[in-house]
Amino acid sequence: MEDDNVVISLKQTLEWTDYFGFVAVWVIFFVTIAAVSFFCLNWCCVQKEDDITVFEKWAAPRKMKLGVHRLSVVGRKMDEEKKMENEAREVRQLNDLWSFVREPCNSIGYGFLHEWFRQDISRFHNATVMPVPSAFNDLEDLSLRDHVGWVWYQRSEFIPARMSKGRTYIRLDSVNYYAKVLDITQFIVFGQKNRITVAINNTLSHHTLPQGDVKATGYQDHIYQRGFMDFFSYSGLLRPVRLLFLPKTHISSQSITADAKGILTFAHSVIGTGYSKVEVTVTDAEGEVEYTSDSFNGTGKISKPHLWWPRNMGKPYLYTLTVRLLSNSSLVDVIRTQFGFRSVSWDHSQILWNGKHFHCQGFGMHEEYEVRGRAFDSVLMTRDLNLVEWTGANCYRTGHYPYSEERMAENDRRGIAVIVETAAEIQNLHMDYIRSTIDRDRNHPSIFMWSLANEPSASIKEANPYFAPLVKLAKSLDPTRPITVVLASSPSSDYVGGLLDVICFNRYYGWYSNIGQLYRIEHDIYNEISMWNKKFSRPIIISEYGAEAIPGMHKDPPFAFTEEYQVEVLKEHHKAFDRLKKEKKLAGEMVWVFADFMTVQDTTRVVGNHKGLFTRQREPKMSAHLIRKRYSSNTSRHRDEFLQKRLNVIRLHFIQIARLPSFSISLLRHHSLVIRRSQPVAPYSSLPLSDPLPLNTPPCSTIPLLPVLLPSSSPPITSSFLLHYPDRPTPSNSRSDPLSGLSASHWYHGLLPRDDIKTFLVENGDYLVRMSEPVEPGKREYILSTMFDKSIGKIKHFVIVHSGERFILHSKSFRSIPELVKYFASTKKSLTGQMEVVIRRAIARSEWQLEHEEVQSTKKLGEGAFGEVHKGILKLRRCNKKIDVAIKLAKLDAMTKDQIQGFMKEARLMRDFDHPNVVRLYGVAATQEPLMLVMELASDGALDSYLKKHACTVQTKLTMILQAAWGIEYLHERPIIHRDLASRNCLYGDGKVKISDFGLSREGRAYVMHKKCRLPVRWLAPETLRQLQYSTKTDVWSYGRQRTIYNWLDYRISGIMCWEILNDGKEPYPGMTVAEVNVKVREGYRMPIDFLPGLDGDVINLISHRCWSEDKESRPEITVVARELERVTHTPRPESRDAIFGRSPKVAKTQQITVKMPHMPMPPSSE
Repeated sequence: MEDDNVVISLKQTLEWTDYFGFVAVWVIFFVTIAAVSFFCLNWCCVQKEDDITVFEKWAAPRKMKLGVHRLSVVGRKMDEEKKMENEAREVRQLNDLWSFVREPCNSIGYGFLHEWFRQDISRFHNATVMPVPSAFNDLEDLSLRDHVGWVWYQRSEFIPARMSKGRTYIRLDSVNYYAKVLDITQFIVFGQKNRITVAINNTLSHHTLPQGDVKATGYQDHIYQRGFMDFFSYSGLLRPVRLLFLPKTHISSQSITADAKGILTFAHSVIGTGYSKVEVTVTDAEGEVEYTSDSFNGTGKISKPHLWWPRNMGKPYLYTLTVRLLSNSSLVDVIRTQFGFRSVSWDHSQILWNGKHFHCQGFGMHEEYEVRGRAFDSVLMTRDLNLVEWTGANCYRTGHYPYSEERMAENDRRGIAVIVETAAEIQNLHMDYIRSTIDRDRNHPSIFMWSLANEPSASIKEANPYFAPLVKLAKSLDPTRPITVVLASSPSSDYVGGLLDVICFNRYYGWYSNIGQLYRIEHDIYNEISMWNKKFSRPIIISEYGAEAIPGMHKDPPFAFTEEYQVEVLKEHHKAFDRLKKEKKLAGEMVWVFADFMTVQDTTRVVGNHKGLFTRQREPKMSAHLIRKRYSSNTSRHRDEFLQKRLNVIRLHFIQIARLPSFSISLLRHHSLVIRRSQPVAPYSSLPLSDPLPLNTPPCSTIPLLPVLLPSSSPPITSSFLLHYPDRPTPSNSRSDPLSGLSASHWYHGLLPRDDIKTFLVENGDYLVRMSEPVEPGKREYILSTMFDKSIGKIKHFVIVHSGERFILHSKSFRSIPELVKYFASTKKSLTGQMEVVIRRAIARSEWQLEHEEVQSTKKLGEGAFGEVHKGILKLRRCNKKIDVAIKLAKLDAMTKDQIQGFMKEARLMRDFDHPNVVRLYGVAATQEPLMLVMELASDGALDSYLKKHACTVQTKLTMILQAAWGIEYLHERPIIHRDLASRNCLYGDGKVKISDFGLSREGRAYVMHKKCRLPVRWLAPETLRQLQYSTKTDVWSYGRQRTIYNWLDYRISGIMCWEILNDGKEPYPGMTVAEVNVKVREGYRMPIDFLPGLDGDVINLISHRCWSEDKESRPEITVVARELERVTHTPRPESRDAIFGRSPKVAKTQQITVKMPHMPMPPSSE
């Protein structure tokens, strides 16, 4: 359907006063970023009479009365949750080229007068395209860069009909500095294209963010505007635009507070009532559940939580809080939020993070770059944060507006602490900004302080009554973080500092004050910080200091605007800072600014502000290297340990040199080494390679390497050379296998899943070594697992770093893993410096954990996507006897972590099976690759293949049915639901049916799938078709309950077992489509079982009526089915019940079972 036709067909009688509320096939949005924007942002949400009022205020040319109502500044926390995509929610990005048209500068709104929102603006003569997200200012000519007034964005988007079942939102992450989420469900026409039109006005005022004003030039009608802050006001759709498809009932907001004691407080709100149950879980980084609740709001405690630490203090450990809404066990909605346990406190002079002193060292920043302006760019964000880490900084301040949510999440992951800042000039508007900012960002552990303003007029008396309610509001919204205002006043004239928890102030000695007088800086800044500390007795952070440096401008001696002068200004400040830190008068130092940025044109600005450590293109100036050296010298023990590991590995590569002379090693950037020969010395005796080097070694110092005594046949080094870490060559004649002896170690368990570890480690200090599932294809790690606290079942897992031919754990390096384990077990030294974790008792492998040497392959039987099946021979340990077996060999490189876990889960479930009609697992060989699953061999292969190849009598088929019932009965007694019973998943040999393939089996009597997957409808019971419910009764439905078809499995279609067996393996419901089967089964249809000679009517009734009952509660248990078949066929059970319920000999011949059929008259012969 064409767009114009749609408009005409839906167009109604519209008056001038209500056209803002018009909705046709297209969704029409009017969003602005200036004063008028406060009204426009609400046009899709207010009543028509409100629209009339708004329009009247707007339409009066040059006489706008500006006001504020219902404004969302940065987007509420509920908005952040709405953009998360998962199994219940869908997000569609609208980031692409949009049609773009601008009105004449400072127009009264020609687009509204001529109803551009009804038209395809791409056809206008002045139309162009504009990328989203981006600022429009730097993408065309001078007139667009300095444009003031309305611009229009437009695009069309097809909305599928399936989305009509939920709610549809449009999310504008940032229109300049504002964000908005609008529920547009009622405006959408689903199954068709919808036109989205966004009108933006960038006019600045005292009510906008940033604030500014518009002035006339006096020349014709030209105007210009200037912001009150020193950065260019970029305009446009600066961050992503998204369509959000949510369930009608969904979680709308979330608040999480988690402190260093493990106390967790959470609160949620929900839109809609279509749910009956709530599930709240907290999982750690390894996916282990630490806490559960069935309430939206609550408080809980996690014992000994991993804490979130900022950079250089520890690991920024993140937990995940998952909230699910369920209705009759079906998933309605789900959200997952990462958070961290940490506490921020402060005293009269210091900021404390988890009770430890935190010295803030970083800088102020801008989200800004060439061409893009202030648009979000994941590449630029990554580059910026990588440079933050390169400098050694641990924090930064967001000046002077809310940064993107993507950046906040990345700060959480990297451990970069953040001061979040808002700014405004009108108190009510300022309160709105504070509410929105805290509501959006409060769950981020990286945010440790709220700044309410930057450089306000704090030296006037009116400042105190202005900020007092703002501080009170912020503390009521979040009492866990300190509150500050970044001040520019002097200590003697300030009226705001007494309201604050932390004093932050900006000062530019040597630049705005006494420029060129470098000798005064140390004295002036030292005295002022001392005055702030004496007056307010608060932690003091200097939040801005520095000088401008034009990139590439140099002069000696230093002169203003050169890179040398910027460096000298910083050095003079640092002299004072070092004195103040020793006296505990300084809590932090933050350079202004991270990188150069654009400003308005001014005689004091040479194409922008150049106070950055980096250029606008993110190239380092001289000052960046100075700051890197300073910040890196203040690193904590964790950075020292990182260096220690590298240095330990470095010295190990010289143990093969005879009569080693003395060497000096310089650690360079990128972990390279320059090794220079010096005077030879007498050889020393052999030195323990695990002894650490000094932890206080600076990163760029020279370290003497002690020589070791080695065979005299080793050639001496006679020249200088460059050695790169970690890929250093080792002489081929002395190379040894670093993994030698590992497989033979009794405590090495190979690929052992976490669920199995809990059964091995019982007492504190019990330990084993295992191999992890792959983090990525082909990459696995060795892990030392030990019981840390048996009272709560807490197990600690330590990754053994494998670098070159060395193995490293807790800053100690070893030639092999057995050597490493022996060292820690014998010395009883802790595995970590954070707590006392000691290994005591080695746990050996179990009987089911086989050695690869015990298994021999003799013939390949088949091959699949992830492995092969072989016939082979197993050598039994106890009796030294060899038996024929079937071997599944897994190709680990071709399998994901989930697939490997599923493979091992099947093995774990099968380990204790011991029944003549259930295939037996002899064990798993997992200490090296390939992974082997060693099972009982059935000589005739899969049952379905056997049925198709052999003409079986009715008696034989009934024997198969009865044997299958006995096998299922054994499983249900444990209890286990097979979930995949079919003739193809049964093996046949020596006249025996054996239930096999337990990849989808579940322990218990009932199971509900929480995620819909592709399902083979022909084999599903009615309750599974409707509600994805599984139980022992769904196994009974057909003896051959179907398999869920996952996209990574390649399974053949199979039928309901009894019907399959009686019909020689034919597909069930012949002649019907899948859709027809789905409908028919729900309506009660059942397949007929054809009359076969010798088939008893009671058997037909048992299968087709009782096992296939619509009501699962009416279906008999499998034991009843087995008993009935025994009665009908006059077949007794084996005399010993042990043979049925798992107590048969480990290796025994199975007894041939013969079904005794009653005498039945044969049908008359056709002759």
